[in-house]
Amino acid sequence: MPTEAEIQTQWKNLANVLEKTRAYADDNLVNAGGYIDVLVQSFEGEYIPIEGAAFVTRVRALLSSAVDQSQALAILEPMLYEYSAILAVSSTLGYGSGYRSAGDVFVALYQWLHDNTESVETRAITYTTPSASGSNTGNADIARLTVDRFGYNLEACTVEKKMVKCIADQNSGTQKWAESFEVIGESASFDGLRRGVTGSGEASRTLIRAKHAGSGAGGSLLNNSSFSDFTADSGGEQFTGWVETLSGAAVYTDITQDTTNYYRTHPNASTNASMKISMDNAGDEITLKQSVNNMRISRLDPDTPYFLRVAWNRSIGSGTAGNVTLKLGGNTEVTTAVAAQSGWQELIIPFDKTCWLEEFGEDSFDIEIGWDGGTAGYILFDDAIFCQWDRIDGTYWLVHQNSQVPAANLVEDEYYAVDSGGAPGTGILQYWCWIAGLGYLPSDASPTITDPT
Repeated sequence: MPTEAEIQTQWKNLANVLEKTRAYADDNLVNAGGYIDVLVQSFEGEYIPIEGAAFVTRVRALLSSAVDQSQALAILEPMLYEYSAILAVSSTLGYGSGYRSAGDVFVALYQWLHDNTESVETRAITYTTPSASGSNTGNADIARLTVDRFGYNLEACTVEKKMVKCIADQNSGTQKWAESFEVIGESASFDGLRRGVTGSGEASRTLIRAKHAGSGAGGSLLNNSSFSDFTADSGGEQFTGWVETLSGAAVYTDITQDTTNYYRTHPNASTNASMKISMDNAGDEITLKQSVNNMRISRLDPDTPYFLRVAWNRSIGSGTAGNVTLKLGGNTEVTTAVAAQSGWQELIIPFDKTCWLEEFGEDSFDIEIGWDGGTAGYILFDDAIFCQWDRIDGTYWLVHQNSQVPAANLVEDEYYAVDSGGAPGTGILQYWCWIAGLGYLPSDASPTITDPT
């Protein structure tokens, strides 16, 4: 049985043949001004143009088939099954021997590399956050998550310019704040060549919804995300779905509803409102919690990241001192000083590995919103959104509202993201894993498994 080092050497050599074939075809034969272009430009006569065109078609088809997805997978599969033997015999790491496909082995290989602090060369992609067109009516923000649960870059993606375009609004087929957007990439190559200068094409045309605090498409997974359902009580659950926890001299009447001041409405809203937390006794801590049992779901998906935010406002009620806190499960918490914040602010979980269940999971999972250490006044909370990110071409995107004065998007509003880097020849092992349809592996700029040269 070959050693792991020997398998890695074979892996590099296999990928190197793919890469050298691709590079020669792309850079010398099928590129503008390449040998095939020169040949086609020289066609004259009665016979050569016809037969020459057929020859060019055959050559290009052969070149494409040598580096397309099926060929890449066929070449890499044997390496994966050689690696499966290494994984199976480990007494402390690895998945054992229950592999049913190359995809199963690839998942196990990812975990193996992570557990052993190993990595391949990164594709060196620079990801960008979508920016709004200057002519937009709405002012929603489009966020991106580009790392996985361990913090590795999501490198199984096309590097291109993507447009996110509003295609349905409150006047054309959907409700206000639940607008539909289409994500469109650049034109793809018609075969397996020239991937480095072409886009994802039709494969990236994906529909996503703007997220909001209501129910239905795009709605939050939390129950009563907008704090619309309220019944004054001396108990611990005045807002439906939320359990109140108090410390110090705080009392339940410190938690009330404000139907005059709120961040925004939402689809199917029965009452427009916000939650009002008053600090009648300096230093108190007031927290509202919601567990999975009270949400609109019964379980969390470990393979999909989650987004969490709440809008808050201290200036209306002159809330003074202390901190507002948002907590997602056991290990993920963000805290912001109340200080002299003005208008509606967004308290949000960072767009990193903390969005994954692997990071925030706990024995009794819940979400918490609170204010502690205040000295006077009150703070309003509204538009608490907990939802899954939308996966588009290997990374995650999400349309949400974070403007102090929110404005709903209308049809034809556009956003643009232009990623860079990731060219073929950079991160060769990673690149060909992606082309083969397997995915990506832990990567680093200084990898333990270097690229072939």
